[in-house]
Amino acid sequence: MINELGPAFQKYNEEQFTTVKLPGSSQHVIISSHNSLGGGRYYDVETSTSFAFDHTTQKASAVETYVVEGAQADLA
Repeated sequence: MINELGPAFQKYNEEQFTTVKLPGSSQHVIISSHNSLGGGRYYDVETSTSFAFDHTTQKASAVETYVVEGAQADLA
């Protein structure tokens, strides 16, 4: 049942700008459609990292360095 509710949790978390602390960090990162990389991954502009976010538990994991390329590079 939880798997079926996943899209609703994702929509809620993104619309409400849910925040999460990345592993090893004390700063909060906003979860929104604006920093979504797709596939359940999000981008943190402050640390230039991407991370996985579990919408049911609201926990971040799998933090990786991420380089923004293309037109969005000027925004980072």
